[in-house]
Amino acid sequence: GELTEYSKEMIEKFDIKVPGPEHTIGNLSGGNQQKVILSREVSHSPELIIAAQPIRGLDIGAIEFIHNILLELRSQGKAILLISAELSEIMKLSDRIAVFYEGEINGLVNAGELEREEIGLLMAGERLEKKKKKKKGFRFGFKRDIIHKIRKGYMVVHNSYNIGFSGKLGDYSFNE
Repeated sequence: GELTEYSKEMIEKFDIKVPGPEHTIGNLSGGNQQKVILSREVSHSPELIIAAQPIRGLDIGAIEFIHNILLELRSQGKAILLISAELSEIMKLSDRIAVFYEGEINGLVNAGELEREEIGLLMAGERLEKKKKKKKGFRFGFKRDIIHKIRKGYMVVHNSYNIGFSGKLGDYSFNE
């Protein structure tokens, strides 16, 4: 009936690898389960999408597919709140980035305003300090050894999360 037709439409639109619409979700791969959830959540054109760890545990193909869906929603003017520990995901998909450290916002910046290492410093608890210079932006008061550790990839940061704001939320102003 109507539910089967809807399921077939979502299977095709979201490229869900499944034997048929009667197949149970629990027997699908993780990537296909994510696609089912995403198809359900965005099929009714919500104004706000909250995506928490949307690519955790997925293969490259599924990651790219989900990112493309989120970018398409952003281009449609939807508000997206992306919560992820994956810094590359946040930087790729967000208009504004909030970095949390120990339960508080440690930095709120426009996408592209800071380098990956600088966002890493925020994740490690460093604070932004505004400098009055000819160039707009931020500068860090940081120690070189922290930068070195982040670049070498052996500094592990716990309890730090990144939140990206896209679409309508990208223009929203937060009190810091």
